[in-house]
Parts: sequence; structure tokens; C-alpha cells
Amino acid sequence: MGPCGSRGVPLPYILAGITDDGERFDTILNPPPGKSRWTPDEANRRVGRQVVKPVTAQEKVSAIHSLAPGRESET
Repeated sequence: MGPCGSRGVPLPYILAGITDDGERFDTILNPPPGKSRWTPDEANRRVGRQVVKPVTAQEKVSAIHSLAPGRESET
């Protein structure tokens, strides 16, 4: 995998969602705890975007909802 990750989007572009320059550069230089580098999914999690491989229950629910836009919940 190249420097752009699996989706071809450079991580600084994903992390550009962090508007404060100092916070953004600090985030880029410090990967998530327990990780040696940022992945596209970790970067998307950090800025609150949908991930490719959902892990948490909320990410899985969001992924399912994105597959069926316009459908209302039956609860």
C-alpha cells in the first residue's frame, strides 16, 4: 500500500477536516494509541466520517443506513 492508503486519498486531505492548524499537524504527527501510523479508516474516524471497514456498532449501523438512503426507521 502506498502513502495514500487503500483509497488513494492522502491522509492530510482526510485530516484537513480538523480546522485548527496546530491540532491538525499534531494529529498527523501522532498516530492513534497503539498504532504506528494512520490508516484511512483511523483518519476518517478522527474527523467523524464514514469508514470503509466499520468496527464499532455505530459505524456498522451508519454503514447499513448509507446503503438504503431515504428509508425511514420502522421503530
